[in-house]
Amino acid sequence: MNPRFITPVVILLLTVISSLAQVRVIEASYGVPGKNRDVTDRVRRLVDRGRLSFTVNNENLGGDPVKGKVKRLDVTYIARGETRRTSAREDDTFRFETKGGGGGGRPNYDPYAPWNYSHRPPPQSDSEVVFINGTGRDVNVYNLDQYGGWYWAANIGAGRRVSFNSRAGQQWLVADRAGRVVSRVAARRGEAVVRLGY
Repeated sequence: MNPRFITPVVILLLTVISSLAQVRVIEASYGVPGKNRDVTDRVRRLVDRGRLSFTVNNENLGGDPVKGKVKRLDVTYIARGETRRTSAREDDTFRFETKGGGGGGRPNYDPYAPWNYSHRPPPQSDSEVVFINGTGRDVNVYNLDQYGGWYWAANIGAGRRVSFNSRAGQQWLVADRAGRVVSRVAARRGEAVVRLGY
């Protein structure tokens, strides 16, 4: 093989191997609220085969757990030391997020959140939620959907703060890197300040 082609191939392989090493699937379920199938092993096998994105469908996930209903895949996994929970609807593409959130709380908004659906306009922001991290360790902030699914929003380093515009009633959850819940709050009109660990 020509040596000038070897370098790009080696770089590509190292990049793929590095990304795979960053993802560890904790649990995965597929179905509808109240009727889910555990698909943890199937999702782990997809990752083991190098698939960090795939179509959510019955073929990839081992059959149809609820015929005639639109299913959803929920996956809890660890990427770059952060516990994350991501969901995707049937026939959409599920992607593992392998980039770090950073200590400053860089937001990573979820495309499936109810206010991002294209069939209705986003509601006006009528609340601001401010999280101040006094726990002495990094924590992750998630917003919750109507089914209780967690959508990663930001990582907050110890002693840092992050704020989000939100609609009133939106549920927010804070968890440590092991996935243990530190706080849960519903946004209310005006400003809600959540002091963690104080």
